Amino acid sequence: MPHGFVFLQTDDPDNDVHSGTAVLLSTTPTTYSVAKLRGNFAAQVNLWNADPAIDEQGDVGIFSFDGKGNVKGSATQMDQGALSKLTMAGTYAVNPDGTCSMSLVISGVGTPSLFACAVNSVGAGGVARGMQFLLTNPGPRGSDNTTNYILSGSAVTQGTP
Repeated sequence: MPHGFVFLQTDDPDNDVHSGTAVLLSTTPTTYSVAKLRGNFAAQVNLWNADPAIDEQGDVGIFSFDGKGNVKGSATQMDQGALSKLTMAGTYAVNPDGTCSMSLVISGVGTPSLFACAVNSVGAGGVARGMQFLLTNPGPRGSDNTTNYILSGSAVTQGTP
């Protein structure tokens, strides 16, 4: 039985590339909740920009979900050739279908960062083993960023939750 697939749109008239990956969550029906997203997750984050004059950025770090709707974490970021350390804290919610949302206050960023997310794999008891996330409120226009960028990432559990 396949556990996932990769797809590519082949009929886009605007010469865009639309591709993605889908991963099987579970072979048995599962109802998700905040309690199903708990433990420490290693994360990788990438910023992609349509403007070649704007720098790209990357982060690696840890999310710690408490299973009660609170998340905290830390990350190392490379941006414009400068290395920095970030901390974050906030809240999260999980829908019964495995989609979720996070609101994170990140050090050095005044406005909370809002993310849409989805559980992408589960372990015993339907507990999340991985997730994908997407920033839904990019920052204001400035010398280092524009409103035309995508910040996305994925995270996998560091151990058995």
